[in-house]
Amino acid sequence: MSIGFSALTTISKNKKTGPIAVSSSSWSTCPPECGMKDECYAMKGYHTRLHGDAITRQDRGVPPEQFIKQVAALRPGTMFRHDVGGDLWHQRGQVDHTLLRNLTKAVQHLSHAWTYTHHKPNGFNHAALRHATANGFTVNISTENLDDAVKYYKRGYPVTCVVNQMPERFTHKGVTFVRCQNQCDGGQTQCIGCGNGEPMCAKADRSYVIAFEKH
Repeated sequence: MSIGFSALTTISKNKKTGPIAVSSSSWSTCPPECGMKDECYAMKGYHTRLHGDAITRQDRGVPPEQFIKQVAALRPGTMFRHDVGGDLWHQRGQVDHTLLRNLTKAVQHLSHAWTYTHHKPNGFNHAALRHATANGFTVNISTENLDDAVKYYKRGYPVTCVVNQMPERFTHKGVTFVRCQNQCDGGQTQCIGCGNGEPMCAKADRSYVIAFEKH
């Protein structure tokens, strides 16, 4: 069984990211227990869903090893957001350590590289996720409730959390949450301009959880 194809777009037309390099992966890369499966932004979006469906059918994209070579060939200084749709390559919920390490090596020449995962940072996945984040490829742990966000943040992970009607900045159990700038200013701030060119989601050692309003 294939681990899933991935597709690279060198200059995105996505309104939220701006003209940076982005990718999407097969829906098979998503963990079955993902808490956002029924409300997935990529699956709900018309173009992102069609793109993801084509990658899943392997009508678009390439196998992971070839995809990693494409990422390594990106122009130095490029900003890269991995997996606008899809998740990390895995086998039955266990993140493929070798592929993730090779992708981490491939982004070393880029200005910023980050992604998000709903795979649990358990004992098996822990080492792979930590290694990537510690070596320039920020893997954000995606959560759907404040308590889980606090739990993983206190374990030292960069964390994001889906929220519902929360202020731009708030605290929960002593942990600061900061809303995505794009959602706070009506879409004016794109990933490429977030944090004055230092995207919040790419900061591995940030002192807050990034909150995304449910949409």
